[in-house]
Amino acid sequence: MTREEILQQIATNLGEAVQLGLHSEIGLGVLRELANDLETPGVDVFLASMPGTPTRVLDLLMQRNNPEVIRLLAQNPNLHAKLATHPDAAVRRLVAENRRLVPTIALQLAKDEAVEVRVALAKNQMIPTNIQRILLQDPVPFVRLALLENRRLDSEFMDGLSDDLNPTVHACTLLAPQLSPLCMKSWAEFDEELGQLALAQRVDLPPPIIAKLSQSKYPRVRLALLRHNTLPENLLADYVISEDTEVLRILANRETLAADLQLALIENPALPPDAKSLLAQRTDLADQAGLQVCENATPELLQLLAINLTPELPATRLRLTEIGDSLLLKLLLANPFVATPEILSSLIVHATEDVLSHLVYRGITCPGLSQEARNRLASNALPSVRQYAQTLS
Repeated sequence: MTREEILQQIATNLGEAVQLGLHSEIGLGVLRELANDLETPGVDVFLASMPGTPTRVLDLLMQRNNPEVIRLLAQNPNLHAKLATHPDAAVRRLVAENRRLVPTIALQLAKDEAVEVRVALAKNQMIPTNIQRILLQDPVPFVRLALLENRRLDSEFMDGLSDDLNPTVHACTLLAPQLSPLCMKSWAEFDEELGQLALAQRVDLPPPIIAKLSQSKYPRVRLALLRHNTLPENLLADYVISEDTEVLRILANRETLAADLQLALIENPALPPDAKSLLAQRTDLADQAGLQVCENATPELLQLLAINLTPELPATRLRLTEIGDSLLLKLLLANPFVATPEILSSLIVHATEDVLSHLVYRGITCPGLSQEARNRLASNALPSVRQYAQTLS
């Protein structure tokens, strides 16, 4: 490509010009000639992108301090030595981020006065362990925290960060994905609330660690652990008898909760009203637990049970029909799981006239109604109800 062809291509489309230049053989003489056109828009970007651009031209480009050009130059390992001493910390940060950074330059940047440069270097996965060790001792916690984002951080250094005197670094290390199981075990057994609390936030805790943390003497640790839906059911038995209302609320709202634990929870006298409401709305509500909720329940709680869409709640729904409340029975009629012979028969027997009208309006049919229910419909004063009874014959 000639100088004129390159300039024309840059004017047409700079991106395509760069790609074309990278796949073409451009002589050094042409690249030197282009240095005379640096005032032409795009020429500096083109030259900074070419691997064969002469050093003298690259020096000119650095002196112009165009941010886009500097960013491109920072990708060139041959310029790292010069750019690592650039007065602008943002430029030195670009060098620190480069994956082709050589150890000698990395060592220099590890002692850089700008925190942002050392942070960028700490995140660079290509830095060797001796550089990691230097950054591990950095006086600024942000730099040590940045090491946690380095996927190639030495496991020994990771364990060292877990013992960091800075509480934030200490806690964040215990949350890091690459933390070893042995380190987790050590901190789960160590009598320190912050460490145990950090571990309890993890979603990948091995069963032995969960078991250990569930016995913690710190309420906040046990509470945090309880938020894990992976917590084994056998460890929940101690929680359902708790007097801590927040613990009971979390239990009532757990994604899964065994039937026996639901029953134990509803029988706990410390269970607050809002937790009872959460239980009544569970999509896996156990029938025996539902029956227990019915006892001494408020109208609002009974209504939540009436609209609960858990398929298997026959005893609970039967108990709700026996209460005979008009609104409650209407809510039950809107529940698709009520149309069973036993439940619907009981509902009809205990229904008021307006509820029977509602039954006719909904057109609910169910074979196998009890004789008592059929008689109630057939002898009703409302013609529409009597007519409905004939359709069930």
